[in-house]
Amino acid sequence: VAAATTATAATTATTAATTPEAAVGLPAEVPQQAAAAAAPRQQLASRRRCRSRLQQQLRQQQQEQQRQQQQRLQQQQQQQRQQQGRRQQQQQPQQQQRHQQQQHQGLLLRF
Repeated sequence: VAAATTATAATTATTAATTPEAAVGLPAEVPQQAAAAAAPRQQLASRRRCRSRLQQQLRQQQQEQQRQQQQRLQQQQQQQRQQQGRRQQQQQPQQQQRHQQQQHQGLLLRF
């Protein structure tokens, strides 16, 4: 067990001595600490990107809903105009008939 522990320690020492941190006199734990410190910033940046994507999707959905709503409104207005046009076409012959009847009655009264 002691021989295995010594071999592991020697390997660790050799690895530590060949890292760039060891070359400038920094302990080998510094990159790990830096990575651990950077992790929350990376998570925060990732969350911001995700939130930004979701907000963009939401804006697009809202714009699409507004477009569809506007389209439905225009269709309803078009249908109302068509119905009014039909009503006017139906009313005109009735008014002409009444007018002709009144003229006819007026002619009969004159005689």
